[in-house]
Formats: sequence, structure tokens, C-alpha cells
Amino acid sequence: MKLLKLFMRCLLVFALVQAMWASQSFAERTEDVFPVIAPQSLYVGDMPEYMEQVWLYLLEDNYFILKKTRSVSGKSKALTQFTGRWRQIDGGANLQLTNVFGLQINMNIGSSGKLYSSVQAAAAMSVQTLVMNKSPFSRPMFRISAVLESRNGHLVLTDSAAGRSFSPVEGELDNAALKVPLFIEADVTLLKKGIKIENIYSSTDNLPSSIRHKDGNFDDAVGATIWQSQEGDGFSPASCYFRKKGSGTGVLEVSGPGLHLELPYRVEQQHLVFIAEPQKKATDISVEGHRWLKLLSGQVLWRNEGELLVLQSPAGHSIQLSAVKSR
Repeated sequence: MKLLKLFMRCLLVFALVQAMWASQSFAERTEDVFPVIAPQSLYVGDMPEYMEQVWLYLLEDNYFILKKTRSVSGKSKALTQFTGRWRQIDGGANLQLTNVFGLQINMNIGSSGKLYSSVQAAAAMSVQTLVMNKSPFSRPMFRISAVLESRNGHLVLTDSAAGRSFSPVEGELDNAALKVPLFIEADVTLLKKGIKIENIYSSTDNLPSSIRHKDGNFDDAVGATIWQSQEGDGFSPASCYFRKKGSGTGVLEVSGPGLHLELPYRVEQQHLVFIAEPQKKATDISVEGHRWLKLLSGQVLWRNEGELLVLQSPAGHSIQLSAVKSR
């Protein structure tokens, strides 16, 4: 009888320990879960001491518009504005904004969905925290520096900071007299499909060489270059080489400490379709290897952002590659 009671006490203690461990594990699993940001979102932050507001529009195709405005005599006046590409990184904990001119802003994503960013106070040598709350979405009018050109008989407007192209292009345009391509600065409004030019402030037919349209040829974009993955979002730095095998096909070689993958792909315009080999999934058991296999599965969007090559999965996860050297 004593042995039975002792056994029951041990069983009870074991059950309590298991329950405590399970609850702790559950907390550890859930504390790192962050809200997933959806396109067509607007976040607004107030800086009342300067009568300023910061507006962040997160749009489809990872396009963003960041504006700072100030209230003057009851009217909102734009102070600064940036456009570029956005992505959720570090397991969803941070929001990153970049463009081809070197802009890089990281914002923390709170569990409640708010965005937190550090900003330099204008009138003092101090840094303050800007809290941005999600607000009802509306399509903004904003200023853009872009290339206006004709492709296959249709006007296309390409943002020079983001490499994002919009078509069709609407507005008060005399298409017959319009000589394209042009580099313009204009106020525009995004439409459900395409973009509307509200007012053109300046235009020139002298296009900066850095933003001339490329035909989107992947082989030309990557060349014989060895690329380095950027650390973040659970990825450690690794070298990447796109080995061309034939017309529109190749193998991506990914190498790093304890990591070696060879992933066949084919090119379909702005997408790479990766064909994961079953034996790779079975033999590559490293956590890092599985992260790469998860990202590079199925149809992956590729694009250039300045000197960076960005690969983005259908789920919206992305990795940035920077050119290191040519073979």
C-alpha cells in the first residue's frame, strides 16, 4: 500500500512537471509570433510637438510610399517622401524599407500590430520613438521620379527608386505629341489598375543610365557573378552562384558553413521556378538548408533593387543577395 501511494505521488509530480514544461514551451512558441502585414495597409504616426505626421503606405508587389507631412494653417504640407520596396524580415519581427538609392529603414512590429521606429528629433540632438498605428486605407496622391516609356504600344511608368512599373498610364497626356522615353517628376495617383499622372513638374529625354529599363533578362542580370546572401530572417551568410545550363534553365548553388545545395530552376520572365530534388529534402537535414528549401520552392519572384538581387517566395518571404565578384 505504501509503495502504491509513493508511486501515485511520483506520477503526480511527473504530470505537474510535464504540464509546466508544456506551458513554457507553448509560451516560447507563441511569444515570437508576429502579425503578418498585408498589402494595401496604411500606418500613421503622430509627432505632435512638431505638428507632423508620418504616413506609410504598404502596397502590392512590396511597393511602399513613406511621407512626412506638417500641418500649416490647417493644411497638410508634404515635407519629405520616399518610395521603394518593403518586406517583413527576422521571422516577422521587423519591417524593412529599402530603395535603389540606398535607403534602409527597419521598424519593429509589435504583437498588437503597431510599428515602432526611432527618429531623429529635428530641433534637438535626441532620438525619439515613433509609434505608427494602422489606419483605414485610402489611395494616396504622391510625387514620383520615374521613366515614362512605351512598351508594346502601351505607356509604362517606372519608379526610379523602386524599379516598380505601372501600366496603363492615364492623365492629360497628348500621346501623339509625346516623345518617349522621358524622365519625369510628377504627382501621381495609384488606380486599381495602373496609375494616373495628375501633374508633371519637369521632364527630360536625358535618362540616367542607372535607371534605364532593362528587358528583364535574368541571365544578363546575374551574369557570372557570385552573390552573398544578407544575414537576417533566420539566414546565415552564404554564397550563391547561378550556373546556367541552357536557354532559360540553370542550377543555383548555395554554399555556407555546413550547407551545400544545388537547386535546378527555369526562368519564366520575372519568376524563377525551382524544382526541388526529393533526395535533397531527404539528405539535407540542417536547419539552414531547410530554410533555403522552404524559400526557394515553386515560383519565386526575382528583381533588381540597385546593386541587390532580391528573391521573393509566393508567401512574401524574401532574401537579398549582394554581388561579391565574378567568376
